[in-house]
Amino acid sequence: MLSLDRRSRGSVSRTVLCLLAVAVLSPWTAPAMADDEAAIKEVIESAYVQGLWVKRDPDLMREGFAPNFVMQIYSKGKHSSTTLDEWLDRMKLDKVPNKKAIKADISVVSHEGDAAIARVELYIDGKLTYTDFFGLYRADSWQIVTKHFHSHG
Repeated sequence: MLSLDRRSRGSVSRTVLCLLAVAVLSPWTAPAMADDEAAIKEVIESAYVQGLWVKRDPDLMREGFAPNFVMQIYSKGKHSSTTLDEWLDRMKLDKVPNKKAIKADISVVSHEGDAAIARVELYIDGKLTYTDFFGLYRADSWQIVTKHFHSHG
């Protein structure tokens, strides 16, 4: 029989309690994390991919982008930023569906609490056109708050 002194027994008891807590809580935390990842992907698919590129619908974009959204732009050695309203004005979305084939690969989603990041590769007519990096926050629901990107064109 294994004999433990008083201090070792306390350490073993704490370890056992921690392992039990992990075993008991894991079934609830894993689905919640998967639900968050699915919700993050859904807002990107709906607001960005469908709203901007497929359906060209500013209303869809406004549903998934935060009102204080900012896009960071680095072009020709210069950095600038634009708000959602400025971006929508520039894109001139007309709700006429895009005739080009649009595909988005959301390859990375990472989140902790109410903050998340996502990496999206956007293909237009089969050609990798943009690699986007989104920042999201969750208040009532996940919303895109920042975007910066690399243009492959």
